[in-house]
Amino acid sequence: MGTLQAFIHSKGILANSIVAVSQKLEATQLKDNNLLQQRATKRRNKELAPKTYAELNIAKPRSGRGLSAATVASALNEQPLSVRQRSKMLRAVNALLQKNKETAVDMKTLFGDTPKKETKKAKTTPQKK
Repeated sequence: MGTLQAFIHSKGILANSIVAVSQKLEATQLKDNNLLQQRATKRRNKELAPKTYAELNIAKPRSGRGLSAATVASALNEQPLSVRQRSKMLRAVNALLQKNKETAVDMKTLFGDTPKKETKKAKTTPQKK
């Protein structure tokens, strides 16, 4: 039994409840649509284009995509997950723990030594002289 599976089992959390909470947490809201609109306006405005989103205090909107049941199942079987999937899993588990009036956990407690999923590296073009 892996670290995540043992933790989930000890706290009495079901896999389908993780999926449901993740879908709810990651769902887009009106605030996210406004953020997307602000980002598009920033890109189109030539004066604001050189500035970063952080300088303009424009936060990142939610993705609108929560964890799938297959992702949760693979995480319980100690398969590597991407950083984004791990963070969504952590947010969902912490939301369930806070609902049960328990303390939130960190990434190391939840996943232990499970390796991260390798991501595709961007191709680099050689420098011309």
